[in-house]
Amino acid sequence: VMTTIKLSYPQDAETVFKFLADPETARRRSVDFGEEDIKVTTQGATVINVRKVASEVPSFAKKFLNPKNVVTDTKAWNAASKTAALTVDIAGAPLKMSGNIKIVPAGSGCDYIIDFTMKCSIPLVGGQIEKHATGVSEEGMRREYEWNKAQLAKL
Repeated sequence: VMTTIKLSYPQDAETVFKFLADPETARRRSVDFGEEDIKVTTQGATVINVRKVASEVPSFAKKFLNPKNVVTDTKAWNAASKTAALTVDIAGAPLKMSGNIKIVPAGSGCDYIIDFTMKCSIPLVGGQIEKHATGVSEEGMRREYEWNKAQLAKL
């Protein structure tokens, strides 16, 4: 199931793109969120953030998911189109998220649009786990957005 989240920034698309595509932004956000063993690397315009993240796991998913996981977040940014291909991989978990990010002008600011799907490879409870993980991801994206907005306001 494709999920779309649209968030708006008062800053223009170029400013938001430069801020979000900066590996230092990813590192600082992970530090501020209390994540552990943070390692941010780049390959060209791709930012890869590998870190240990704590999350609440519902009882029905405890067999398949740990409360602390190594998460690899990869964003392959394209400066010309202000887009990114996004993948999130949770080590040892049967879950994978993939999607696309678009930063588009909107008035004097811009919209940040994320389309993503969550896939779980477990039969029967997979749908429930996907639904839970999608909700957790949406919550995380909104939390990141609030952090981003606060940081951008300081620029």
